Amino acid sequence: MDVSALFQRVRFFLAALSVVATTALLVFTIIFTDYDLHWVTFLSGILVASALSLASRATKADWTAVRDSESLRAVQEKLAEEAGRREAAEGLLAAGTARLQLLDNELPTMVAFVDREGMYRYHNRAFREGMRLKAEQLDGVSMRDILGGKQYGEAAANMRRALSGESVRFARSRPWDDGVSDKLEVRYLPSFKKDGVVEGFFEVLSNSILPTQSGGVVQASATGSAPTAPAVPLGPGARPEQLMYVETFSENVTDRADAAGRIVAAIEKSEFALLCQVIAPLAARASAVNHFEIFIRLMEEEDSLMPPGAFFPLAEKFGLLPRLDRWVVQHVVEWASNRAPTAMWSPQSTFFINVAGATICDAGFPDFVEKQLSACAVPGGMLCFEVTELDAASDRAAVARFAAEIKRQGCLLALSGFGRESVSFDVLRDLKADFVKIDGGVILGLLRNRVYFARLVGIARVAKAIGVRSVAQLVESPDIVKNLREIGIDFAQGIGIGTPVPLSELESRKA
Repeated sequence: MDVSALFQRVRFFLAALSVVATTALLVFTIIFTDYDLHWVTFLSGILVASALSLASRATKADWTAVRDSESLRAVQEKLAEEAGRREAAEGLLAAGTARLQLLDNELPTMVAFVDREGMYRYHNRAFREGMRLKAEQLDGVSMRDILGGKQYGEAAANMRRALSGESVRFARSRPWDDGVSDKLEVRYLPSFKKDGVVEGFFEVLSNSILPTQSGGVVQASATGSAPTAPAVPLGPGARPEQLMYVETFSENVTDRADAAGRIVAAIEKSEFALLCQVIAPLAARASAVNHFEIFIRLMEEEDSLMPPGAFFPLAEKFGLLPRLDRWVVQHVVEWASNRAPTAMWSPQSTFFINVAGATICDAGFPDFVEKQLSACAVPGGMLCFEVTELDAASDRAAVARFAAEIKRQGCLLALSGFGRESVSFDVLRDLKADFVKIDGGVILGLLRNRVYFARLVGIARVAKAIGVRSVAQLVESPDIVKNLREIGIDFAQGIGIGTPVPLSELESRKA
């Protein structure tokens, strides 16, 4: 038994024993002093004081015991109440879990949750069966490992949009080992925390088109009977999963007219709008100027006649992306030719234009750029053509030829999506890139993932050493901006810097 606990039990008896001993001693002293009055009075006072002290201690002990008893009773009542609430909550949780389990098992739609690091954190049975994978093959596994490099590269831009808070809808093919592939309608729905920060997105998959074999699409009639018509064969560079947009566009927008002709007409009639997003310098230098990335939007998208960006699959399907890229170059150059400087831009500003893989392989594109620059008397340095790291990795020779040609016109080159999975500076050096745009996934994970932080530090140092300016994509918050400045990143782009605005708005912001 614990010594302190034993002492607590016998201390009252020890106190009583000490009073008895003191009394005996006093009586002995009185007898020894022959009952002298002074000693009797003195010793009797001591005896009375000892008795009162003992009584006081006993009373205090009783009061403490009563108080502790009441406190214990109150605690027991609270514990009983909490136990009742917990039991009720556990009952509700069990019922809710059963219902959720039923939905998880029986819901036919494929649903999964992906966190900001691109890892699968939840998946229902339909998703696992649809992907032909077991739970342990999905838990904590990255989307890149599940989809593979090609499909992940195609979905990466939509992932970044979802992680920036935008709901995304697009199409994707799902090839199987037996040569058959089916078409999926994919939705990325962002999930927000209480503070408004996106913590990840839900991936919702549903079959939108019947299975494909040997490159052809089997289209069922409205009644689900035999096929009504063969699919239009894919154009050069087009991806099969984009046919969902093609059929939707053809039926709902062109009123069954020729889809390729509709895209050509939209280009010829300039039925597109140009938007721009600022790429702001992070260093506080008087000579620092803003740059801008150019986005193109079909005006019919603004009228909700088709999903945003749906015309890109159409243009790619029919081999029209080089023509569309030329339209962008022409209108950006014409816009910049007679515009006075404003508070937002100056003649030293650079406009970043994304170019498609088909445009990179278009031998006539550099000559077209040269003619436009010459006709409008615009310096080539005002244009920076943006090539994805995926395109550079898949066809290094073609990208190198493209880079050399546009640099002869005085234009600049940017490599985008850099550093998401690994970092290789060979491509930057070989292509003599002027800018490196660091993948938004790395930037978004900067504050939470030390690996990304270290990777960003390495990219910034090497970029400065080889004379390449660095741009951080998908910058969302002041904390990220602060870290980017400390690391030494040159420019930042994202909703934390500025949202896309019509190019025409730059004209109204006078310096």
